[in-house]
Amino acid sequence: MLIVLIVLLTFNQVYNWSKRHFSDIGQILVLNAYYTLVAFPFGTYLLKDFWKSLIVYTVLFIFTTIVIILIYQVTEDVEQLLNRATFDSLTTLYNSQKFREDLDKFSFTDVSYAMLVVDVDNFKDYNDKYGHLVGDKVIREIGNQLAKMHQEDHTFYRYGGEEFVILIEDCSGEKATRLANEIHQLIGDLRIPIENGEVLEVTVSIGVAHRINKESLLTTFKRADKALYVAKENGKNQIIIH
Repeated sequence: MLIVLIVLLTFNQVYNWSKRHFSDIGQILVLNAYYTLVAFPFGTYLLKDFWKSLIVYTVLFIFTTIVIILIYQVTEDVEQLLNRATFDSLTTLYNSQKFREDLDKFSFTDVSYAMLVVDVDNFKDYNDKYGHLVGDKVIREIGNQLAKMHQEDHTFYRYGGEEFVILIEDCSGEKATRLANEIHQLIGDLRIPIENGEVLEVTVSIGVAHRINKESLLTTFKRADKALYVAKENGKNQIIIH
């Protein structure tokens, strides 16, 4: 009962202290040491031998510490692999692999979806004139702006290069058009400073398509991509709805 009382009274204090001073793995190791110290008197009482108990709990502490570190490293590696398979490395958005997986998964539902395909106008000019680092900054800034617009029924992807895709539940047929206008205005108002003191203004072209009946979302995507192509052919910096 005394041990239980000590644990209840001190656990939160130890936990909060470890959070302030250590990383995730450090917090786990501190708690492991804490539980070992709390259990040690109980073990000593059962074994009736202080030194034998000290050896047992020292070995146990070393063993559990090694196991914790190994498991933590494995989970960190797995998490990194999952992130690489799911998220774009330049932005905080989902990547093209995740997009393809979601197309297959959501195609089996009866939900009314819409697709927006967003392409940065004249992106090659930024790379040619200012270099790829500036081009990456443009993509990163646009990705950040899109991420701020995240809602439960919106899913944002960087499809590749300077192209982004938004998958949105749109039962009314109005959400996608409204979102396309918001994105077009938001990116049009964006000002991106670069190292030479210039401030870049960016525009985007957007193709929009709504899912027809229960067609596959790949078909919906192709129609949105075709609408984007029309927007590019018609002079860019505009929205075309297919």
